[in-house]
Amino acid sequence: LRMNDFLNAPMSFPNPAVNVVQIPGNCGKMADIYTVNGALVSSVAVEQNQSGSSILGITSLKSGAYFIVTRTENENNSCVYRFVKQ
Repeated sequence: LRMNDFLNAPMSFPNPAVNVVQIPGNCGKMADIYTVNGALVSSVAVEQNQSGSSILGITSLKSGAYFIVTRTENENNSCVYRFVKQ
């Protein structure tokens, strides 16, 4: 993942975020969170809310820009989103 990837990836919401981020749809059960420099900082379970969006807790992250890479159970598909932690 590169800075150009960060700029081109769809954004999660809210953005900037404080405690949680939501990504549209069901793109997997697990998510890895990376800094814009490509360092893995967290692997988290993804929760679904009633509207079908996926919710990720981010309270432990420092302020900055991040990528979320979700993966399906069989790891054949992944989705990439970006967000800013306030």
